[in-house]
Amino acid sequence: MSRAKGWRACALALLTGCGAAPAAVACPAITPCPSAPPPVVEVAAEAPAPNRCLATAPDAPTPPTARDASEVCANHLRAERALRRELTAAFQRTVEGSVVDVSFGCDGLGEDVMEIDLELGYGHGGSLSLWRLRREGEVFRVQGVGLLHRRRASEGSDPYALEADRYELGRAEGEVPAATVDRALDRVRAALTARLREIEPTRPPRGGSGFGSSSDFHAVIEIADDEGRRLGDRYTGYESSPGQRRYLAVQLARDALFPLIEPFGLTRGEATDADRDLFQDRLEAAAPHLDERFAWWVRERMAWLAAQLGTPRSIPILLPWLEGPSDEAGDRTRRLVANALAAITGWDERSRDDGPRPIDEVAEAYLVECRAALAP
Repeated sequence: MSRAKGWRACALALLTGCGAAPAAVACPAITPCPSAPPPVVEVAAEAPAPNRCLATAPDAPTPPTARDASEVCANHLRAERALRRELTAAFQRTVEGSVVDVSFGCDGLGEDVMEIDLELGYGHGGSLSLWRLRREGEVFRVQGVGLLHRRRASEGSDPYALEADRYELGRAEGEVPAATVDRALDRVRAALTARLREIEPTRPPRGGSGFGSSSDFHAVIEIADDEGRRLGDRYTGYESSPGQRRYLAVQLARDALFPLIEPFGLTRGEATDADRDLFQDRLEAAAPHLDERFAWWVRERMAWLAAQLGTPRSIPILLPWLEGPSDEAGDRTRRLVANALAAITGWDERSRDDGPRPIDEVAEAYLVECRAALAP
């Protein structure tokens, strides 16, 4: 039987049933056609969602170049004699018959001071201001930023808005003759090297005393010369017996510089890039000190300023403040940091449709997202 006839017979058998197929008909073997493989569909990998805190991590701050102090100390002998008398008279002895010893270290700056930075504030009254005097030819340019009390704070129940509206941003600009600044600097530079100690009397003391007060203040003075060498001192705390060894000389340096900036009172104004640079420089310099015992209010007001003047470089400093204690003061600082992060990043986690979110939730959201952006 031909192959074609065999196929016809086999097909007839299939159509009519096996019983009707001729007994001699054998269906030829059927070789199945190979099946084509399923088409390969390439699925593009889903791009990760952009980080809401930062698209890219900010550049790390460039640490100031360490420069050796001059081998010869600047001559402030006349100013030192006057300061020694004043500091000795101002020191309140805690032991009867003790000796107040005032010594001076080495001012290793060069003759030409180019920049003076100040931080000034008081715990009571809600003040904090940052100042920079920079030499430009025959004058020092004066620049300042700080907090101004808002005459009428916001009303309502949003705790974030209530913290934000407590103050307004103040700023100042001006200039002072360089000769006037240079005359004040001799006393200031000497005061920044002063060190005080109280030495017990040779005979057993017959009594002692101490004092304290509710007056807490913050003062930082830093001076840089034309080669970037720096001289400075700082104090944050209360006027008291234990603190006077540290703060008396700082107060004298502050009081010598304050008349230079006093004419340029802070007034309401829009922040400039120079204001942001000043704030960021001082924030980075202050950060290592803002966890000290009496610096909580300085940290809090720096956080408020960060909402007005902060940049992406501020975020690594602000984030740890979100992990502060969950008490009245800690929550206030955390809300201020949340305000700052919302302003800097443009990403607002502080509220939902039903109102403000608890600070614990807001803090966690910013910590997770911002740390992911900052991770190496």
